[in-house]
Formats: sequence, structure tokens, C-alpha cells
Amino acid sequence: FMAEGVTVLGAALDAGVGWHSAVFGAAQARSHPGLVARLESLAVPVYVLPAACLQALTGFDLHRGVIAIGRRPAAL
Repeated sequence: FMAEGVTVLGAALDAGVGWHSAVFGAAQARSHPGLVARLESLAVPVYVLPAACLQALTGFDLHRGVIAIGRRPAAL
């Protein structure tokens, strides 16, 4: 699944969700170094891009500044 924004990503990390990778805008990476470090400590690839590259990647202005691909949890 895909998550957008530092609040959602942080809450999902707290809940134990696993991640394939995350892409941060440069400003968000600077503003949330602890979140970047948490992901990196779990061996999650973290990519940091300038805002223009992030917009080109997503096709729109990603104003929340971060997207991540999560691993779908096993069925409950």
C-alpha cells in the first residue's frame, strides 16, 4: 500500500508496519531527520529528491513531501 505524509508514515511505523521504500522531498527530509533515521535503521531505502523531481515522479505537487510503499500486513 502507499502512505503519504510524515504523520501517517510515523503512525504506521509505530504500529509495526514494514516498508519497501520511502521518497522524501528535500525540505521534509531536513525537517524530519528522526523519521529518516528510523527508516534507515530498519534498512528501508530512503530517497531524498528536490521538490521539482518529486513532482515529476508523482505527476502532481506532493505538498505533504513524503510517500512510502508499505508491506501489506498479513490477514487478521
